[in-house]
Amino acid sequence: MNARSATIKQNAVKVPPKMSSLRPQRFTLNVPEIFDDIIKPAENELALKAEGQEDQCWGYFPDSDNTMTDLPASKLFSSFMPQLEVGGQVFGFSFLRLSLTKQHPRVAGSLHIDANTDSGVGDYDANRQKWQAILNLSTATERTILTSSQSIGGVTLEFVDGLKTSIDYDTKQVTRAVLPVRETGLIHGIAFCASHMLHGGEDAENGHFISAFSRELE
Repeated sequence: MNARSATIKQNAVKVPPKMSSLRPQRFTLNVPEIFDDIIKPAENELALKAEGQEDQCWGYFPDSDNTMTDLPASKLFSSFMPQLEVGGQVFGFSFLRLSLTKQHPRVAGSLHIDANTDSGVGDYDANRQKWQAILNLSTATERTILTSSQSIGGVTLEFVDGLKTSIDYDTKQVTRAVLPVRETGLIHGIAFCASHMLHGGEDAENGHFISAFSRELE
């Protein structure tokens, strides 16, 4: 199998040409047939690791000091798809993550913002924007992404496990985006400013399988 790397581009019909605001942007990706042959071994690899974890969750985070070295299929995926283009911006691969069961937020009902790092952990530079693109790679489970239009200056933020987290946001300003399951040749995603927009993920009962790509904008 020839797994050539590629910058996958979004379907331009579904996404505005430029990221001129902080609004979340839904998009679809058209991927080559070989994509299924690349992603399925990575999914199986992460699922096997997740089975041995208390929280039934495992991921591949290449820029983390704690990344396990025995994830060859996940590494192959990141080599095959090191970048994707959304809204005229090129995003670099950040991570793959799979959960076999529903995950809950660190603090019930909370949303968070990301630091200017691939992991999102730490403080952030208010003068820089970290954009994140999330892909739903599951063929069985939808993925729900919550984003808030409320200014982060109007909420209380506290560090929880390294992430700036809030529970006093206005729920009326939160939007739910449901990403459909992956189909052959088609993936659904969403891009948003993770450093300046409160956000969070919401699982189905049988968990999730997602990938994230990131880019900093000044």
